[in-house]
Amino acid sequence: MTIHVTPHDHVEFESAYVRAAESIIKGRAAEKKLRTFKENNPDGEELIKFIADKAFTWADENDWDRACNEIRNLKPRTFFDKIHLSILEWGAPTQGQADAVRRILDQEKVKKAEWAARDALSQHIGDVGSKIEVEAVVYFKTGFSNQWGYTTITGFRAGDNIIIHKGSGPGGEKGDRVILKATVKEHGERNGVKQTIVTRPKVTIIEEEA
Repeated sequence: MTIHVTPHDHVEFESAYVRAAESIIKGRAAEKKLRTFKENNPDGEELIKFIADKAFTWADENDWDRACNEIRNLKPRTFFDKIHLSILEWGAPTQGQADAVRRILDQEKVKKAEWAARDALSQHIGDVGSKIEVEAVVYFKTGFSNQWGYTTITGFRAGDNIIIHKGSGPGGEKGDRVILKATVKEHGERNGVKQTIVTRPKVTIIEEEA
């Protein structure tokens, strides 16, 4: 891209001026492309947010150059990182990219609906203070950090019922079949789904037969 400076203009730092002008031109082009994209895709905002959520990057999108460089340096770049970079550089994904992302998003919506229907069947297990022993599957593992350190949250599924433990990880990885022994701490509910919160869990992994 060539930026022409008229002879009567005084530009002390021409290279900086050129970079700024290029940035303005790119920004206007990106805004126009984004407007066109949204006109052609009523779900455009949802698609762009979905892409950003899936992209593996800590890029600061308020700093366009830094954001683009950060994504370029990710190795290997994922499908969503590449599209996110395209959005940062050009304002919007291509129509082909949008159609591909929409198919993935629709598939996730179907899965989430199935999970929600299954989770709605969950019931509380045992009485508060009682000990339970159930066969379960490690449903998920996640966690969070605070001033006291890192807390692991482990979810188990015993049939239709969901069991939650917060604290030091009781062992097992997502998908493992286990025998879970624990004490019922409380009967809770999250997003309308009944959960049995337990403490002092002990896990024995059920070995798969060869």
